[in-house]
Amino acid sequence: MSEDESSVIALQPCAKALNATQWVAVAKEAGFSLVILTAKHNDGFCLWQTAYTNHFVRDSPCEDGKGGIVKQLATQVIGLDFGVYLSPWDCHEPTYGLELQYNRFYVGQLQELLTK
Repeated sequence: MSEDESSVIALQPCAKALNATQWVAVAKEAGFSLVILTAKHNDGFCLWQTAYTNHFVRDSPCEDGKGGIVKQLATQVIGLDFGVYLSPWDCHEPTYGLELQYNRFYVGQLQELLTK
């Protein structure tokens, strides 16, 4: 199984059942004051609509590929602090290891996450 296939399979449960409101309610009930979402781990799969790679929720069954888990959760986190983790290592991105090119790619993704 390729990394692309495993990322899509991992998201299949959210295809019909993604409920960010419920995630936040559970966090509050548990006494959490902060929610941190891994928006992209080192496999490079992005949980938002990105223009920088083809390895993101568009290619998953989650919300028919039109949604974004980051945005959905961010809009529901009321009364809690919210943060995202964007892995600096992306084993899916061909420019990883090419300092200038990868830095442009990474900063571009970071800007997307913080502004969209």
